[in-house]
Amino acid sequence: LATSVRYAASRLAVGPKGNSDTPILKYQLQRNAMMPMIATTYALNFALSYVQKRYAEQSQKDATEVVVLCCAIKPLVTWHADEVANRCRERCGGQGFLAANRFGEAIVGAHAGITAEGDNRVIMQKVAKELLARADKSAVARHIAFSYLPSAAQRSWNHHRSGAVVDRAWLTELFAWRERYRTNDLAAALRSRTQSEKKSLFEAWMLNESDRIQAMAMAFAEAVALQSFAKAIDRADPSLK
Repeated sequence: LATSVRYAASRLAVGPKGNSDTPILKYQLQRNAMMPMIATTYALNFALSYVQKRYAEQSQKDATEVVVLCCAIKPLVTWHADEVANRCRERCGGQGFLAANRFGEAIVGAHAGITAEGDNRVIMQKVAKELLARADKSAVARHIAFSYLPSAAQRSWNHHRSGAVVDRAWLTELFAWRERYRTNDLAAALRSRTQSEKKSLFEAWMLNESDRIQAMAMAFAEAVALQSFAKAIDRADPSLK
């Protein structure tokens, strides 16, 4: 990522007057590709540091929660590394193929991380399983009850208050709400599969509800990452905010 930013800042291309005098980092195309990856890298680094701290300080009381955090952060970090390696290679054009710039090593290493110590998608199933075990049964019951209401009533019940995307408190609340919704939705779907359709839990889990399982685990992982990032911003020197 650092190599790609330096390249984009020094690689000159056509400017307003038709001369090759404008760094491609000034182009919206390049910025739209690079800036979200930079922000995500910061966010995941703070999240990883949080999980590492929890792991180092864990006790028997929170051991299960720490396992879930480890299982959630590993897929996020390795998927992001894979995306960064490939997109940055692309954004550097032909220079990205040169061995000296080490994109080949980055792509191979990042891609291997997706299945190292366990396939990311399978690990996310572990996250979902552990979260379901501690789901709020009353909240699940309400979710099921509201599912019988007309669509308009369901939309009204599920509506979350509007806010600004730069409002960290609102974003954190929104991501936490999404996590709760995904948890209740998966629990309700599994109940329907096993009770109404008379399917086994194995069949419902492995053959029918994979999308909900992955969405629930991802909602939890991203909520953890956002919370860690927001807390890091709150701790930062005012000049950096």
